[in-house]
Amino acid sequence: MARLVRFRVLDGIAVVTLDAPPVNALSGPLRAGLWEVLTRVDVNDDIKAAVILAAGSMFSAGADIREFDGPDHKPSLPQLCDRIESCTKPVVAALHGQALGGGAEIALAAHCRVADADARIGMPEISLGLIPGAGGTQRLPRLIGAERALQVIISASTVDMLTAQRIGLIDGVVQGDLASGAIAFAQNLIAQGKGVRPTRVNRTHLKDARAHQTAIKTARTTLADNPLHAPQRVIDCVEASALLPFDAELAFETDAFARCLGHPQSVALRHVFMAERKIDTALIERDGASFRPVEPMGKSTVQRLRKAMRTAAGVLVEGGAKAEDIDGALIAYGFRKRAVWRQDPRRTQRYNRAPNDCCPCGGRVSLRRRKRRTAPVRHRCACRSWPGIPAQKRWPDARRAHDGFDRAAQRYAHLGARPLHLGGARVAG
Repeated sequence: MARLVRFRVLDGIAVVTLDAPPVNALSGPLRAGLWEVLTRVDVNDDIKAAVILAAGSMFSAGADIREFDGPDHKPSLPQLCDRIESCTKPVVAALHGQALGGGAEIALAAHCRVADADARIGMPEISLGLIPGAGGTQRLPRLIGAERALQVIISASTVDMLTAQRIGLIDGVVQGDLASGAIAFAQNLIAQGKGVRPTRVNRTHLKDARAHQTAIKTARTTLADNPLHAPQRVIDCVEASALLPFDAELAFETDAFARCLGHPQSVALRHVFMAERKIDTALIERDGASFRPVEPMGKSTVQRLRKAMRTAAGVLVEGGAKAEDIDGALIAYGFRKRAVWRQDPRRTQRYNRAPNDCCPCGGRVSLRRRKRRTAPVRHRCACRSWPGIPAQKRWPDARRAHDGFDRAAQRYAHLGARPLHLGGARVAG
């Protein structure tokens, strides 16, 4: 098996390379390898500083979410970030491509950050119903302030490097070869006699308590009607970054992350995330960071899934959920607002009835429905009745249709059904 973390020393600078294709996910073996390399850097007197790079097209996509539901692997990502920050030699993170989630948190834990001009950094955990759980909600406000930190985390958007340098998230943009530029940056730190610079002790943006609380209050007001669980926990953690000692803040964040991890919203969103990456390529294809259905099979599948989603939403409404909450959750995750989630009793409601009592005419139903002892209101039995459908479209005998609909209206009156006049026939609706 290839080494996930490569290590070499150039002119007193330890060059540490993450190499776990395709996205350098921070799996348990990779974290263990990086921990071992950092220990070697600490004990070797010939090493003056360390640079953390990554192979491939991106720095890191973050944690491997397949490990969330499995046994814990030591060291955990929060422990690894603390280990990077407590290193006795300056650690420089060199970013390229994208640094997302746990990859961004590793960069925040480093003492300095440089990047190439095309790199982007972000924390998209909230799109999975989670919060940054390795110190991201504590270190990010220390570097860019509470207001900007909340915008970055809650929006799940990425920040380009020119903006990141302007707001103080990174220390420099490298023109040319990133590895050479990062090594030169580390050597310059040594030449200037600059030592380690732990992010935890940086309270520049936390000194103005009034501005901090104003940002928190504004975020709470903006998200007051948001039915999602994770954004509220993000606000709580960012607020704690100015109120508690750093170790207590990390414990607070760990507890909030655990609560989000077990929340039904996060369980569902992680399931969708994994399903998108397992589905056949004949149905969907990548479109940047998202997916789109392939014609024609993918579009057909999407239509069936939308129908299932509407049915599920209707069941939630029947169970007591508010339609406004369902709409808010869908809009928050990029869906268009649909009509009011309301079950149509003529279509989908099922009732426990005797096999011969499923139709207004008392006719028998199919063997399959008889075995289930249930039948939808809208079905076709031996008398060819279709409750809820205009009579002239189904029966040549208008009087039998008229009588059938009268009986249907009486039988389902407890559901709020009422006769509707449609072209001479009356429909229970």
